[in-house]
Amino acid sequence: MRLTRNDRKAIIIIVGALLLLNVGVWIFRTPSPHPKKGESSQQDTASTPSPTAERNEGGSSEPFPFDPNTADSATFVELGLRPRVARAIIHYRRAGGIFRRPQDLARIYTLGDSDYRRLLPYIYIKGRNTTTPPLPSTSTHREETLPKEQEQQGGTYPSKLHRGETVALNTSDTTELRRIPGIGQYYSAKIVRYRERLGGFVSLGQLAEIEGLPENIARWFTLGEAAIRKLPINTSTFGQLLRHPYLNFEQVSAIMNYRKTYGALHSLSDLKTYTAFSDSDFMRLKPYVAF
Repeated sequence: MRLTRNDRKAIIIIVGALLLLNVGVWIFRTPSPHPKKGESSQQDTASTPSPTAERNEGGSSEPFPFDPNTADSATFVELGLRPRVARAIIHYRRAGGIFRRPQDLARIYTLGDSDYRRLLPYIYIKGRNTTTPPLPSTSTHREETLPKEQEQQGGTYPSKLHRGETVALNTSDTTELRRIPGIGQYYSAKIVRYRERLGGFVSLGQLAEIEGLPENIARWFTLGEAAIRKLPINTSTFGQLLRHPYLNFEQVSAIMNYRKTYGALHSLSDLKTYTAFSDSDFMRLKPYVAF
């Protein structure tokens, strides 16, 4: 039987469709180079990066001097931090957070203790520190011997307190604080800065929150009369809240989320549904917040 022109066209179309169908089936049966979630193989396991590899992704973990206020996320990764930690630092700065001293890096709650201790000696904050903060043992010795050095040079130095004498923790300036045995210029300024950030001390036990102070230092203090400066929790900005020593990034985020969702807070108990806070957090915050 002789095929007409239309019959030949129909046959060509059918054959072409069959070829396309076969090609499609072959493509879909070819294993994907990226397995779906839940699939695994020996090759996948061998190529999965370890936590250490993830941590060092993008650069070497060998530390080098850096300024946490100006370094970009790539620099933090190059220092050996995980990308999520680098993002948290950048997010902290964008929210108004400032690193005023090397120890402030510990305020990044996703930063592990080992990474913090590893990087601390390499932190350089422009205009604030030129060398690594002295260790407690060497600092105490240096400050205790400073008065004798001053005497040899013919200079003046505040006379040290005698047993039974005290100074007022909430009102003394750095000169008065330097009269305490073992306290010199470095730690007197550190106490005043912490007092300013807190809004005042409500207990002598809070001295233990200042890293490196000599043991039993509280015996040289009385609290003194001073009104506690309270933090307006409903009107303060993200950066202002974050500057308080008793609030970290996650907690401030919870406060801002509550204010955005429900409006003004009426008490700290409004935040009890947030896992960022514990009962001890509420107890120490209570004297410092105003609604």
